[in-house]
Amino acid sequence: MMKKQNLKILVPIDFKEASINGLMTAIEIAKMKSGELTLFHVKSNVQHMINRGYSGFGEHSEAYKLGEEELSDENHKTKMELESLARNYGVGKVPVSTYVGAGYYKDQLEKYLSNHQVDLLVMGTSGQNSLAELFTGTKAEQSIRLSKVPVLAVKKFHKPEELKNLLLGIELREYDQEIINAIKQIPDYLEMNVFIVYVKHSKFEESEEVLGFLENFTKKHDFKNYKLEVLPEGDTQKKLEDFAQKNDIDIIATITKGERGIFKLIYGSHTEGLLDKSTESVLTIKR
Repeated sequence: MMKKQNLKILVPIDFKEASINGLMTAIEIAKMKSGELTLFHVKSNVQHMINRGYSGFGEHSEAYKLGEEELSDENHKTKMELESLARNYGVGKVPVSTYVGAGYYKDQLEKYLSNHQVDLLVMGTSGQNSLAELFTGTKAEQSIRLSKVPVLAVKKFHKPEELKNLLLGIELREYDQEIINAIKQIPDYLEMNVFIVYVKHSKFEESEEVLGFLENFTKKHDFKNYKLEVLPEGDTQKKLEDFAQKNDIDIIATITKGERGIFKLIYGSHTEGLLDKSTESVLTIKR
């Protein structure tokens, strides 16, 4: 769960424009809330440095050692570039550390999250999904599936004071207190208005009963500055997107199952659909 002091923010960086938006957002949040940043980068094209010196008999050749040295030099260079990037975008006195791994993004992120405390993951995303990512997902989607803390996927940079309204889409079910506490820290930190929204699954659902559930939900989880909305039945993702557009929503928040592979392909995911299609940033946590 996120803490109000020394907020530990992990920021994946691939040096593309989208990830820079995530970096700038993370810097601003860290400045506001006594945060510290770890800039996280994974090199996916360096395995050849090691493999080229590996003999068929399982022995490490001199070329292998040279490959390891070359990789070490590359990692050092990348760490320096990450630190320079943070300075260029105004990190100031915010504490910054770096992590550079090699291999698959998913494996390196899982390793990092297993061995380090992280309170919030902030990353830029374009929302674009390549054919190769159909089963693995984009880096934002992979991060959501792996992370036990909130993931803020940023579509474009906004200063924190510009973020006024957050939409939280929920179902009529009980949610773990720790999960809700974690996801509501962002609107609490940024003093945002929260729209708690439910999309009906059937026209036979009574709006008054649904509103009663939502009211109890807000009291149980101690929401502040909130409004309740019950939307008519229809495509949940489309309904949330339309509501966001009409109500100047800056962040759409969801709680996801973190489905992957064939289950994602068959059943889809509202969260990942929002990552692909919405123009707003998406805040999510896996239940």
